[in-house]
Amino acid sequence: MDIKMIDISQQHSIISYQRTVCHSMSRSGGESGKKPKYVEIMDYIRSEILSGRLAPDQKLPSESDLMRRFGVSRIVAVNALTRLTEAGLIYRL
Repeated sequence: MDIKMIDISQQHSIISYQRTVCHSMSRSGGESGKKPKYVEIMDYIRSEILSGRLAPDQKLPSESDLMRRFGVSRIVAVNALTRLTEAGLIYRL
């Protein structure tokens, strides 16, 4: 399954979502303050989109690529991608 970034003409909505998610997720890191891995993946993909390194309709790293890069299980990679899809930042084909 290919995963691609949505062409977003209203960048302010991405930034608003990013602030909301980062704020709410920062509390889920527990006492150690370390971010959950799925949040690290989301932050990575979001930063690639916002920086322009990922262009609209460009293919994103696969679940397997994310698993290797972040040392996580498939469920963690899928969780991050699902949350980004639900937020409207990416879509799946």
